[in-house]
Amino acid sequence: MKYLKEKHSRNECHESFAADLAALSGADQIYMGFFDRADRASTNCWTGASPGVARISLTALDADICQILNGLYADAAGHERINNRVQIGGYHIGLGTPVGTQVPVIAIRGGRPGVTADQMARTVKLGLSYVAQQLSNMPSNATVTMGEAIETALNVLSVNLAVVDAYGEIDYATDFSAEWLEEYGGFEINLRRFSGKTQKLQKRLHKALALATGPARQPSIVPVDMEKRLSRIAVVMPLEKSNPPRALVILEQGKKDPELGDHMLKLSGLTNSECRIAHHLLDGKSVNEIADITNLSLSTVRSYLKGIFAKTRTHRQGQFITYFHNTVPRMKYIPLADERGSKPVR
Repeated sequence: MKYLKEKHSRNECHESFAADLAALSGADQIYMGFFDRADRASTNCWTGASPGVARISLTALDADICQILNGLYADAAGHERINNRVQIGGYHIGLGTPVGTQVPVIAIRGGRPGVTADQMARTVKLGLSYVAQQLSNMPSNATVTMGEAIETALNVLSVNLAVVDAYGEIDYATDFSAEWLEEYGGFEINLRRFSGKTQKLQKRLHKALALATGPARQPSIVPVDMEKRLSRIAVVMPLEKSNPPRALVILEQGKKDPELGDHMLKLSGLTNSECRIAHHLLDGKSVNEIADITNLSLSTVRSYLKGIFAKTRTHRQGQFITYFHNTVPRMKYIPLADERGSKPVR
């Protein structure tokens, strides 16, 4: 399930749209994609042709379009070409508004007799709107030019993450393998949808996603109840600038370092006894559960909690967990030379 195999399915959808647009507009073939002005190369592209038309291969078509675009952006004035249409080398080319270094592109090759300039302009405009929407849907407008940095960071940071909508449909994800999900427990992915395995966990996740994608754009901690294993949590955070609203779901990959955790808690002034109670809090245990595990009275546990919250300037369990996770990063020390981490899903 590497990268959820999303790239291939989405490109098939893009190709279908390009083919339909070509057939409706009378074009022989339509090329669509993103061009990186900094790298002078396309970062993703697709093509579609009218039925019965001999099409040029995507590789050859991409080479032609990139050569033309490199000529357009060869001088400073070229960098100001946005929302423009040009006709070069047998192609009608439309350039959309850049997002960072990425430029939405559509190129139309050939066409049946009688297609007017206005019809061609409308086709370019419609195609550009589609490409621009795909670019805007990329989480945080991430591009493949940042791919290596993202991969390295997510290989070092011991987390798995997904960008989802209010219903859990995935736009972007790290490698949630079936084996890893089984080990982590609690969650599953079916038909590009991230969800809780139990009704109880699904309700928690749904509420957290609603808070993150709703008007309040509020983060949440979702406890994952585990049997015979330490409890885990999922952190659900809003993506502030996403439109439509999206949420970031973060799950830890690595194991906690108890010594590092104790050290950071003691720096906050916690006693050894408070540290022991704090670790149970971090595992998602309730006051009653902590009392049962530690053989302490409820009043004693509440007394410890009062001290923990006061010293960490928090007021409830969720805030304390967030405080701890902001203080103690989960790291995994592994060789990175041949490791492949997360990729944008398009």
